[in-house]
Amino acid sequence: MPPRIRLSFEKEIYDMQDALAKLEAGGNGPLTGVDEIRRMRRDLVRLMRRIYSNLTPWQTVEVSRHPERPQTLDYNDLMFEEFVELHGDRAFGVSPHARRAAKGSYH
Repeated sequence: MPPRIRLSFEKEIYDMQDALAKLEAGGNGPLTGVDEIRRMRRDLVRLMRRIYSNLTPWQTVEVSRHPERPQTLDYNDLMFEEFVELHGDRAFGVSPHARRAAKGSYH
């Protein structure tokens, strides 16, 4: 898996997620540390709510421009069957900055 792009204000979140993953992977049995895992998950949700509800305007821009954020084609693949993207112009040129147009069946 390629390394995730991490924003500076998300450091605490990623640290807690890494600790939670180690705790979940390191259990010797199905009941080992269940209460600790449950508590850590609740703490993680609280931390995420606290951080994301108090973003500065620039941090909001950083989140909106995050390269791993879903794009239009990610949603189209989930919503439509037989999705065919239409692109190019009369001279068969393709512009990477053009609007996306497509046809597909929605069920």
